Amino acid sequence: MDIKERIEVVLELTSQKIARLEKLLEFTILQGNSIKAGDIEGLSSQIEKKQNIMNLINSLDAKFLEQYTLLKRELHIQSFEEIDAKVYPSAAALQKNVGHIMILLKKIEEVDRQNSSHLQQDLEKLKLEMKKNKAEQQGNKIAASYTRRYADVQGVFIDNKEQK
Repeated sequence: MDIKERIEVVLELTSQKIARLEKLLEFTILQGNSIKAGDIEGLSSQIEKKQNIMNLINSLDAKFLEQYTLLKRELHIQSFEEIDAKVYPSAAALQKNVGHIMILLKKIEEVDRQNSSHLQQDLEKLKLEMKKNKAEQQGNKIAASYTRRYADVQGVFIDNKEQK
């Protein structure tokens, strides 16, 4: 495979990664909506879909890394920016794709951070509710044991003598 063909292969891999990252961003946004709505099933579904997309991205990344390493070796470069776009016209599109990938990754990271924050807040609320419920249950238990202990002592202060 010559250099131009290899650049085309790497370009195609970056295009596929962009499509997958856009899908990942979509699922991440939907995940946030599920968190806000308290939809556990929806959240679980979005997490599963995200994991499937990430597996596809990992596969693309492995192929990309292999081709990119060969390309760097063949061109004696360290990064995409060093590829001469005049000699290899596809290099400009490749550089553009890499820039777009970086932007998408930042967006996904930001939405994920927001989702994590919302989830953490919900978890804290749940912990507080559980503490309240536990305290309430313990209070009810104490009250119940107190009333049971003195349930048989009815009429202690009532005179049971028959009045004539």
